[in-house]
Amino acid sequence: MRFPVVRERVRVQGKEGTFLVLAVDRARGVADLMLANKSRQLEKNVPLSSILPLADKAQDKEKPSDH
Repeated sequence: MRFPVVRERVRVQGKEGTFLVLAVDRARGVADLMLANKSRQLEKNVPLSSILPLADKAQDKEKPSDH
C-alpha cells in the first residue's frame, strides 16, 4: 500500500473532487483531508485504503481499448 504524504493532492473513492492531505496517521490507518475547492471542506479520519493518487485517474483514461 502506498501512503499519501502531507500536501499531496489526492482523490477519494466514492467522492467527487480533489483533496489536499493535511495529516496522515499510519498507526490508525487514516488521514485528514481538505477539499481543494472554494469550500475548503474538511474530511477527517478518511481510511488510507480509500485514498488514491491523482496520477491513477490519468492512467485510467490512457488504457488502450480492446478493439
